Amino acid sequence: MSDKYVIQSPLPSVDIPVLSVGEFALNYLQTLDPNHRCIIDACLESKWLTVAELIASAQAVATALLDRGLTKQDLIVTFANNSVEHSVLVFAAIFLGITLYPIGPVANVHELRTLLPTLGQIALFTDRDKSAIVDKVFADTTVKMQRKLTVMLDGEGRHDTYVPFSKLLAECSGRVLTRVPHFPVNPETDIYIMLQSSGTSGVPKSVRLSHRAFVANIYCNIYDRTQHLDPLIFSEITPFGSVSGQMFLYSYLLIGATVVMYSRVSEEAILSS
Repeated sequence: MSDKYVIQSPLPSVDIPVLSVGEFALNYLQTLDPNHRCIIDACLESKWLTVAELIASAQAVATALLDRGLTKQDLIVTFANNSVEHSVLVFAAIFLGITLYPIGPVANVHELRTLLPTLGQIALFTDRDKSAIVDKVFADTTVKMQRKLTVMLDGEGRHDTYVPFSKLLAECSGRVLTRVPHFPVNPETDIYIMLQSSGTSGVPKSVRLSHRAFVANIYCNIYDRTQHLDPLIFSEITPFGSVSGQMFLYSYLLIGATVVMYSRVSEEAILSS
């Protein structure tokens, strides 16, 4: 074919690193100022984390989950608003090398009743906003699921049902994994994330992304954002239960931006922030 028919991007091509998401993210985080405030909750202005605190908190939670028996064959399932705690959990999952399954915010009792029994062994993380839905599913004795652990991200919850996220943090504060990811990960074939797509590009569908595919996604986004203003503040209103929400979290955190979360989503909170 003649060159005049070939359209080529003016941007230079890049080589995608063949790494797990956990190793890729930790490499970037360790190049940032450890005292930089990387995550802030706009609804709770006193709640924020520095880069060093994010790494330490994710390491502590990851270690606590290992102590409670989680394995590579399990799924970390989330059904919660974006929050500081939710962000820590996402990084704990990648530091472990365990597949993440975030459930989108529009799911309700029917969706959870249908989905959760199909996922095998799970650790389920929710928050106060979503726990009313989760409690209804748990109360239905016809729903058979394999729960290893159920965690309340932003409070106590019923003691016979939920482990507070703060307890996981406290149990293993100061402890670190011997390696990241803890479990062996083949970036080409192992799945980083599974979810139901939002349907913006067609009908909702099941999505699975390997570590290699997701690293390629965020690496190219990071590469394209090197000319952004400094300091950069990014408002994360896209839920983590979507591919774009996950991509934005990593893409902006790893280039040294401050990512603003909304643990109680409202127009007022978004506009005032």
